[in-house]
Amino acid sequence: KNISELSIADIPDQPYTGLPVTPAVTVKHGTYTLVQGTDYTMGYGSNTDAGRATAYVYGTGNYTGSNSRLFICGTSIKNAVVTLDSSKVTYDRKSHTPVVKSVTLGGVSLKEGTDYKVTGVTATDAGTYTVTVSGIRNYMDQATASFVIEPRNISEVSIANLQPVTYTGSEIKPAISATYLGAALVAGTDYDVAYSNNINAGTASAVIKCKGNFTGTKNLNFTINKQNISAAAVTLAETSVTYDRIARTPAVRSVTLGGVTLKAGTDYTVSGTSAVTNAGSYNVVITGAGNYTGT
Repeated sequence: KNISELSIADIPDQPYTGLPVTPAVTVKHGTYTLVQGTDYTMGYGSNTDAGRATAYVYGTGNYTGSNSRLFICGTSIKNAVVTLDSSKVTYDRKSHTPVVKSVTLGGVSLKEGTDYKVTGVTATDAGTYTVTVSGIRNYMDQATASFVIEPRNISEVSIANLQPVTYTGSEIKPAISATYLGAALVAGTDYDVAYSNNINAGTASAVIKCKGNFTGTKNLNFTINKQNISAAAVTLAETSVTYDRIARTPAVRSVTLGGVTLKAGTDYTVSGTSAVTNAGSYNVVITGAGNYTGT
């Protein structure tokens, strides 16, 4: 029977010993297990250094021909302990390249360039990065170590106070000026802002919530001042009448400011003459109320 037609069982991975590795094999002919020395002899190739090795089977006696099976020879470094010169820093706008300080396996220190090679990483932004150590020559597989750049706390960021603004009738969202090491933080990338109580006159709030390379929150208050009504256009129902002994109270038809019609009682009050009878000129006084001030 030609032994090439028979199956050779998988050979388990073999540890590196520094000597030729010669694992036994199992060859089956149906249910019969061939006997080494009677049914076949063996040879090996590339079985001293780590890597792929080959076991050769040569038929004898009742068998002829040859067959082969690959197997792995080497020491895995999956469980090696990889130590970096620094495993954690805080974001500082600089690039960081962690250095592998040592690699130990079973208490044995391995040598870079002889036992392993390093696939390093250079990083600037906050996050977790992986340094990979790959076995070479007599070692195989990989081991890793994590390098972390932690986000910078908002307490170390320079944030300008928000200046007073004037009521507009709409939400007011003043821009945030925040810098770290002289460079401006970017809204949407480094932080988000949530505004509240930012329509009516009074004290409004802006809550800065950092993200990305920064962490933490900060609350800024700002003042919304009342809008001065002095530039408003006041329209009366009538501006002149002829003396007729009847007491008259001039009616305000509309008060507009910046194209917006103000509401009596909410935005302004009316004072001045009322029930006037005699000929003459009289003033109607509009006084700001609510979100408005002045006359």
